[in-house]
Amino acid sequence: MNLVKAADDLSAFQRALDTYKLLTNEELAALNAGRSPMDPRSPSLKVCEGQAEYSAVKGSSPGFNTLTFGSRDGRVQLVMSLTLATVHRDPAIDALAAKAGDAILCPQQ
Repeated sequence: MNLVKAADDLSAFQRALDTYKLLTNEELAALNAGRSPMDPRSPSLKVCEGQAEYSAVKGSSPGFNTLTFGSRDGRVQLVMSLTLATVHRDPAIDALAAKAGDAILCPQQ
C-alpha cells in the first residue's frame, strides 16, 4: 500500500502539516527536536518576499528535485518537479527554482 500516490497527495499532506491540521504545536516541536538548523549559506527558498510570502518544502533524489511553495495559510501552492542533468545538490538549482516561483506566484514584482 502506498502512502503517497501523486504530487497532489504530497501537497495535501504538506498543506495539512503547515496549517497544524495533522499535528499540534507540541507534536510538531517534538518531531523537529534535535534537527540541525538550516545551513545559513543555503539560498532562501522563499518567494514573493515583502508581499504574500511563500516558503518551500524540498525533497531530492539523484536526478530530480521536488519543491512545494506554499502560502502561510495553505490556500495557495505551487508544486515543481525538476529533472536534473547535474548533481542534485547544486546550489544554482534552488536559485533558479525560486526565480520560477517568483515569476508564477508574484509576476507583478
